[in-house]
Amino acid sequence: MKPLNFSYATLLILVAASAFTQSRSLSEEVNLFGSEQAAFNQAMKEVPFGWNEHETTRDPGDLQANVQWLEGSPQRPLLY
Repeated sequence: MKPLNFSYATLLILVAASAFTQSRSLSEEVNLFGSEQAAFNQAMKEVPFGWNEHETTRDPGDLQANVQWLEGSPQRPLLY
């Protein structure tokens, strides 16, 4: 097995560092579908489920809030 070339290893490190820095610098959310997507993203809450559990959530209030928002906004298309 050949050892890695120094220039190849340097290039690999630079690309990885650049990708990491770029992913960490996104401070604002990008809404490709405009204000409707922004409203959707703001209204929807993360609904965590326990490990290997699919029937009960740790916070049913967030799930119910998501359902109520979706039912109250039938004119809005589902973006996801």
